[in-house]
Parts: sequence; C-alpha cells; structure tokens
Amino acid sequence: MKKSTFILFLVFVITVVANAQSDSLIFVSAKWQTEVVHPEVKWITYHFNHGELFQSNQNISVLELPAKRKKVKLSIAYSDSLELSSQLASKSHAIAGINGSYFEMRGKDPDNHPELTAVPHTSPANINRNRSQTYLKIDGKLIAENYAKSSHVKRYPRGALAFGKKDISIFKVDTTISNWEHSIRAKNIITSGPMLVSEGTENSIPDDSFCGKRHPRTAIGVRADGSVLFVVVDGRSNDANGMNLNEMQKIMRWLGCVDALNLDGGGSSTMVICEQPFHGVVNHPSDNKKFDHEGEREVANAILILEK
Repeated sequence: MKKSTFILFLVFVITVVANAQSDSLIFVSAKWQTEVVHPEVKWITYHFNHGELFQSNQNISVLELPAKRKKVKLSIAYSDSLELSSQLASKSHAIAGINGSYFEMRGKDPDNHPELTAVPHTSPANINRNRSQTYLKIDGKLIAENYAKSSHVKRYPRGALAFGKKDISIFKVDTTISNWEHSIRAKNIITSGPMLVSEGTENSIPDDSFCGKRHPRTAIGVRADGSVLFVVVDGRSNDANGMNLNEMQKIMRWLGCVDALNLDGGGSSTMVICEQPFHGVVNHPSDNKKFDHEGEREVANAILILEK
C-alpha cells in the first residue's frame, strides 16, 4: 500500500472510530425525558435534532420495566385479521405496548421485508389465520407457525422472545435444527429477528437493504439485571430519519441490553401508552407520511404490558 493511500485509510478509520465514540457520548449524555406512567413502567424519550446522532435526526421512545415485576406482566395480543396496535392494547386493557413481529399484509408490502411476503395459509389447518408469519404461541396455544414466503425459508425469525409468569428470555436460535421453535419450553413465544445482541455480544447483521437502509424500527431488550426495554425509533421524516440495524444494535447496547431482538419495523413501528392522547400512540408512526401520531398501520400482533 502506498504511503499516501495508507495515510488516507488511517484518517478514515480514525474518523469512523471518533464518530462512533462521539455518537455513544451524545446518546448517553442526552437529557432524556422520563415519565412514570405506572409504578413499574417508565416512559423515556429524546429527540436528537440537527443531525447530532449518527449524523441524522432521531426520535427515540423507550418503555422500561424493572427486573422485579410485582405489579405488571408481559402479554402478546393478536387479531384474526389486522388491527392497529392501539386497538389491540385497548382491547386487552393494557398499560402500554409496542407492535410485534412480521405478518402478511393485505396488499403489497411497502417495507419490502425479504422472504416475508405472500405466505399462503397452508398446513397445519387453522394456523396462521391471523396473518402472523413468525411463530406465535400464547398461553400455551399455538397461534401461528414460522413461515416465510412460499418456500418457507426462515429468513429473519432467528431470535425469540419467550416468557411465563416470571421469567423473560430473549435468545438467538439454531435455525439448522428443524422446527426449533417447538423445543422452546415457554407458554408465550414470539419469534422475530435479526437478533441484535446475544449474551452481551453484538451479532452480525445481514448485508441487505432491509438491514442497511434507515427505517422506523422496533426492538425489545433485556439488561443483565433482568429489566426489560421496549424501544421504538421513528423514521421516514425530516424530523426523524430512522435507523439501519447496525445503528439500532448500537443504541440497544448503549441502553444496557445484553440480549436484544429486532421486531417488525417500518410503518408498523408503534408505541402505545393507553392513557395518553391520540388513542395512546406516543411515537410518530409513518404510514401517513407525516410526523404526527396518526399514521398507525394495522398489524397482526403486539407485545403488551398488563396489570397482574
């Protein structure tokens, strides 16, 4: 390598490292707004303006649950058709919640999920009627199998959220094992992906447009102490540019997550706190192409926080 070329390369590497360090410092030192919406649920938000985070504008919403949850529990809601996340939360009398995993839309998928469109409702009978395209089990009942496209390639459901009355686990799975999801011993399971963080280590992110382009994002994570985070990043707006999955991975680590799972994003990304205005929608869903609270997309499932 020529000396001049090497120097340019070194400058580039130093710049990248400096930007990464600057982003993490900006993120953790931001004056986050915190509101207690329930004795065991905190709502934490910050709007990064003037291109200050990842050289972009970002609006981030977080729901935080403590490690010892005596008054609240997680739940999965689903619909036999498609409903707004706020509707699923309201029907369940939830405190709060976020959209869940991937599903078959009624028309063309505007988010272009790879391998996750046009799933035929095939065997087993009576499964997948609610349009979920990833494995879904609620209170011990199988709701949907782990299908992806007509080839049934399991492209992105490579992680799972599983929970019972007390324990919550987020983990990476071995997709080389056939029907791996059936071996998970938990009453409530929803699969999604990619996994962002596993046991404190950042996972390799696939190199494709779904992961590499900035979109609205939704994720769920667990800290080492057992506390749980629901995270929604707005996008598709000048006010909020959205994140690629490498950026999403970084903020989940900066939030302290040792395990973190990417959920459905794009126009689906929604956070609901049921006592708030706009039917509880507190982020800025993008399906109406406006930076407001009225652009919700109908979804097949949602992850909720309920009173015990």
